[in-house]
Amino acid sequence: MKAFNVQSGYVYQTEGYYAAGDMGGAMYLATTTGSTPDGYGDHVASNGIFLRLISDPTDLNHGVKVVSTFDPPTAWHNRNALQSMLRNERWGNFKMLAQGIYYLLGGANIGRDNVLLHIMKGCKIIGRYDDPSIPESTTSQAGQMIGFAHFFDPDNGDFIPWRPDDTRVNPQVYNVEVIVDGDVSTEYNEIHTNKYNNNVIAFLKGNRCRITGSGGCSGSDHRAFNFDADGTSSNNAGGSVSCEIDIGYSYNVVNNHCMISGSSQSSNAYGKIHIGYAGKMLSGGINSPIVARLSGGQVFEVKIDNFEGDGVIKPALVAAYNVTKILIEAGRVSGATKLLYQSNTLYSDVKVSQIYNTPIGIERAGTTAGGMKSARLHHIDYADSIFTAAYAATANIDAFSRLQIDNNNFGSASSSFVYYSNKQTAGLPIRYDNEENTSPPTFPVVDFNRLANQRRVIPITAGATTVTFDVKLPDWNFSKVTIMANTSAGLGAIGTFDLTTRLLTPDSITFQVWTIAITTTITGSSLTLTIASSGASLKAVTLHN
Repeated sequence: MKAFNVQSGYVYQTEGYYAAGDMGGAMYLATTTGSTPDGYGDHVASNGIFLRLISDPTDLNHGVKVVSTFDPPTAWHNRNALQSMLRNERWGNFKMLAQGIYYLLGGANIGRDNVLLHIMKGCKIIGRYDDPSIPESTTSQAGQMIGFAHFFDPDNGDFIPWRPDDTRVNPQVYNVEVIVDGDVSTEYNEIHTNKYNNNVIAFLKGNRCRITGSGGCSGSDHRAFNFDADGTSSNNAGGSVSCEIDIGYSYNVVNNHCMISGSSQSSNAYGKIHIGYAGKMLSGGINSPIVARLSGGQVFEVKIDNFEGDGVIKPALVAAYNVTKILIEAGRVSGATKLLYQSNTLYSDVKVSQIYNTPIGIERAGTTAGGMKSARLHHIDYADSIFTAAYAATANIDAFSRLQIDNNNFGSASSSFVYYSNKQTAGLPIRYDNEENTSPPTFPVVDFNRLANQRRVIPITAGATTVTFDVKLPDWNFSKVTIMANTSAGLGAIGTFDLTTRLLTPDSITFQVWTIAITTTITGSSLTLTIASSGASLKAVTLHN
C-alpha cells in the first residue's frame, strides 16, 4: 500500500500486514497532518503521505511477528510494536489476537490511564529480560515484560527516584484493565543483566486497575502478575488502591504467582487476588517463594481454588506484611509450608477445604508491638498427617486480642499435632476460642477444644463409691462435671462444678452435693471422685459445657 500513489483524504484498506491473510489487514486514512508515523501502526507512503490506522489496534496490525523461537531482533521489534500501540492515545482498547507464540525482548513501558488490553485465547507471549546484542533492551527494562507505570523517562532508564535528594513522585495509573485469556510468561537466561527480575504483567502503582481472564501465566523468572510499589524512597512511598487480580492459572513461577502492594497512605487500599489453579514454583529468585503476597493497605481478599506444589519448592500459600486485614479462602492446598504468614498484620481470617503436605495453618511473624490483633482458622474439611500446627507463633513480641480456631476437621492430622505451637506467655491472646474442632485420635492434648451441645458419659459400676477418668482423653472438650449420687437413704442428689477451675490446683478438694461429700483428687489430667459420706454411692457422671 505504501508504494501506491495514495491521496490525502482517502481511506485505504489492506488484506494483511506483511502478506494477504496474515490477520494484520486494516483500514488507513491518508493525511498530511500530525506527527510523523513510527512505522508500526501508522506509516508513511512512498509519496510522503501519512497513513493513519483507523481500524481497532491489534498486535498484528502493528507488525508483530509470530515466531516461536527466540530471535533478539525479532523480539525487540515485537516489543517496540506493542509499546507503540499501547502508548498511542488515539485509542484506549487494544487486542493481542495472534494465534501462536511470539517473543518480546525487554520491557514495554506504558505510562497511561484508562486502558483496556485484551490478550486473546490462543495468543502466547513469552518475554526475555534483555540481551547484550541490543543495549537498549537493558536501558529501558524496568523489571517487567508488559508494565503500566508513570515512570519519568523509561526509554532512557529513568524510572523511580534513585538519589537521596530526588523528591520526584510516580503517580498512580488509573483504570487500566488487562484481560488475559491467552498465555503469558517470561523466561530465565544466564545472560540477563538482572536475573530473576522479569515480572510478566506489572504495575508500579495502580488505582482501580485489574488483571483478569480465563488464561494465565505458564512461567516466570520473577512474578506472574504484580502490583508493585516503590519501597526505597520515602518521598515516593506508596502502592496500589482498589486493584484486583483474577486469573485462571499460574505455574512454573519463581517468586510469587501474584502480588499486590497496597498503599499505606490510603484509607481505601482494598485489594483482591483470585487464582483458579496455582501450580509448582521454581528455585532461584530474590525472595522466599509465596503464592500470593500482600503488603500495605487496608483489606485484602485472597481466593485460591487449587494450589498444587511439587513438594520440593514449598511456598507459603499467602503472606501478608503490614496489612490491616487479610481474608483467605482456598479449596485444595498441597505442598505449601503454611496457609498464612501473618507478619505485622492486624486481622486474619483463613478458611481452607483440604490440606495436603502442608504443616502449618497460620504463622505469626513480625517484630512490631501491636502489629497483630487477631487470627482465625476455620472450616477445614480435611488435613493430612503432615499437618502439625493450627497456629504457630514464630514471634511472641506481645499479647494480642483474640485467637480463634473453630469448626475444623483435624481428625487425620499428625499424631504430634498441636493447636498452638511455641506458646509463650508474652505472646498469648487475651481471648482464645478453640472450639468445635475434630482432633486426631491420639495427640498431645494441651489446649481446651470446646464442643457445644455434647457430653461425655463416664461409665459407673453399680454401687461404686469412686471413679477415675482422664478429663483430656482423647481430647479436652468439656469444662464442667455433673455428678448424680444417692444418699444412704436412697435419695438422689445432683451437683455440678467447674472443671477448668478445678484443674488449677493438684490439691485434694471436697465438694458438697446436697448432703453428700465428694472428694476430688487430680494426678496429671486424671480426676478421681470419691464418696466421702457413709452409705452414699455414685449413680452417674457426665462431662459437658
